Amino acid sequence: MKTILLTILLLPFIAQAQTDVSFKINHLLNASQNFSTTNKGQNNLGSNFTLGRMQYYISDISIKHDGGQTLSFVDTTILVDAYLNTNITFGNFNVTNLESVTFYLGVAQAKNHLDPSTYPSSHPLAPKSPSMHWGWTSGYRFFAIEGLSEGQVFELHGVGNALYEEIVVDFEETSAEDGSLVIDINAEYNEALRDLDLVAGFSLHGDENDAGVVTGKNNFKNSIFSANEGEAENPTNITNIQKEAIGLFPNPSKGQIFIDNSNVFKVDVYSFDGRFIQEKTLINKSLKINNNGIFFLYLKDNLDNIISINKVAVSK
Repeated sequence: MKTILLTILLLPFIAQAQTDVSFKINHLLNASQNFSTTNKGQNNLGSNFTLGRMQYYISDISIKHDGGQTLSFVDTTILVDAYLNTNITFGNFNVTNLESVTFYLGVAQAKNHLDPSTYPSSHPLAPKSPSMHWGWTSGYRFFAIEGLSEGQVFELHGVGNALYEEIVVDFEETSAEDGSLVIDINAEYNEALRDLDLVAGFSLHGDENDAGVVTGKNNFKNSIFSANEGEAENPTNITNIQKEAIGLFPNPSKGQIFIDNSNVFKVDVYSFDGRFIQEKTLINKSLKINNNGIFFLYLKDNLDNIISINKVAVSK
């Protein structure tokens, strides 16, 4: 009788066990490299490239767990930037074994044509620089990929509700440990450019009627994402930077750039293809770039820590 009573008393505590659930994307190039402006990628056609921009939206995330149960994270939209850390905490849930995660590329139709200015500045759907919004008719850019291959610039921007695509990633052996469960995903960004002729250069800003954009959409669906179920180390490069709100203007610029943030002490300037150009100690919150082109500014504090990475265009 005592044994039975003890079992009954323990059941409520077992049922109420909660797990901290988080969502993580590891930004990679060619499997072995962490994503950065200085690392070069290669697609399946043998085209070498550097990426200056890799941003995309994912929405409506849900997981299957513990024998096919479904848990949906309601009203979730994430703007993924491959230059920044992507690690989102969802909260506490009764989850033990992860079986798969489902999410959608892009912005759900109900939100895709709302006014971006109605969101607080920190919200993924608020106005961004560079812009992720294409206008009232088309809505948001579901993905924006920009880069350079053999001196040729390529741009691939996907817009339109028809590009809203379901993506499923299966997990085999991922269980909660010490009260936490990480939905840990690898994103191979060389696969985003599969079957695209980068060396020819292109500027594609379109929807489901554009073959190149559809190829990009299919690459997101079929090729980019996989489960990370190993003991992968956390990236140590710039993907771990927590981006501060840095006021940088004008952009585009004629060469003189003002940085409105007292924490910025030094700026490293890199070209669009990842070449180091110069290091400047910031004087009077301004910086001068003498050449035309697109540049990445690594903004550093007085301890030489990178606190933000910004892209600027200079045209004199």
